[in-house]
Amino acid sequence: MRLRLLAVASVAALALAGCAGDDLDTDGGPEGGAEKGVVRISGQAFPEAELMAEMYSQLLEADGFDPEVKLVTARDAYMSTFPRSIDVVPEYTGGIVEFLNTTANGADAEP
Repeated sequence: MRLRLLAVASVAALALAGCAGDDLDTDGGPEGGAEKGVVRISGQAFPEAELMAEMYSQLLEADGFDPEVKLVTARDAYMSTFPRSIDVVPEYTGGIVEFLNTTANGADAEP
């Protein structure tokens, strides 16, 4: 359980660090009154993914975007429409790589 919590905390810290820094956009965002548009976020509906989707949503909203979050029970539900109707999918690297591998190479593909 500790390892799992550490992994989640590490991913969260990396995600936030990647979004940190100086905002060079001076005419967009809530301060300038300009909407930057809708950003569609999807992912699987389990606690860690819900947390990541919420963090993305809050950070995007703070920067003037209009985030829409739709979490589902199975990866197939959003991967079939990504990137056409989904903009952001917070994922575990190992999980998505294995999904893409078996999708492209069959269920018996070597990892």
